[in-house]
Amino acid sequence: MKCAQIVDGEIQIVHAPIPKPQSFERLIKVKAFAINRADILQIEGKYNSPDGNNIPGLEVAGIDVETGDEVCALLASGGYAEYVCAHESHIIAKPKSFNLVEAAALPEAIVTNYMNISKNAKAVAGETVLIHGGTSGIGSMAIQMAKLKGLKVIASVGDDNKKNLCINIGADLVINYHSDFDQLLKNEVDIIFDILGGEHFEKNISCLKIGGRICLIAVMAGSKANLNLASVLMKNLSIIGSTLRFKNAEQKRILIQEAIKEFSTHLDSKKLCPIIDSTFLFSNLPAALDRVRSRSHFGKVVVEF
Repeated sequence: MKCAQIVDGEIQIVHAPIPKPQSFERLIKVKAFAINRADILQIEGKYNSPDGNNIPGLEVAGIDVETGDEVCALLASGGYAEYVCAHESHIIAKPKSFNLVEAAALPEAIVTNYMNISKNAKAVAGETVLIHGGTSGIGSMAIQMAKLKGLKVIASVGDDNKKNLCINIGADLVINYHSDFDQLLKNEVDIIFDILGGEHFEKNISCLKIGGRICLIAVMAGSKANLNLASVLMKNLSIIGSTLRFKNAEQKRILIQEAIKEFSTHLDSKKLCPIIDSTFLFSNLPAALDRVRSRSHFGKVVVEF
């Protein structure tokens, strides 16, 4: 089979044997996989896979070899390949309204967002959520999911040209996090979905209401930040760090099951669907990776076999 391995900080397409599934796994013939920023970091040597696999890829869609069913799956690694072995409880039946490209972009986004919006933040209808990186793959799904839960959504972007993209998928207000943060009133936001960290963290603290929650899922603006502990204390704030990739198999099984159960009706009706920025053939994988590196994409970048 063809796959893409990391060799000396670069991605290389090579041939490898088709993997053999263990008793708790299913073999999937991959038709498409989505690219995540975690893949870029892994290629750069900054985010190693928990299983030591040097084939990146956190989500795929394709055919269950045993049953012939169209499925998608959440992975710890290995998605950049023509065949993968997925934990049987981490496989999701492809929503009937989805094609395989859309399905490939579903697992990581829906589970990450469910984990943070529904579980960690315990969001309830009527609350206000600030979603940083609103045009990213995760952010664009988060906007849709938050609106379906009855939240008021403020999205942030790094480029004014992206503002209307967020409005079109349901955001009530969009700000540029470089220049417009001061538009937000102090004590205006209940929940912040933060992929930035860094210099923006202090501003996040300022705009949170008493009892507000920050779900920190990435630190694209830097891992160090000024933190006014007095504000955290007096406002009774919760700062919740959250990663999906390093959770164990049982934790992932529960999250996948709960996420699909909560949003299954919306998936079937396609009221909830990943935004697909672009698709690339596997032979053109470097261009797909460059598209994600550029941060100019809206939604997910997907690679097809």
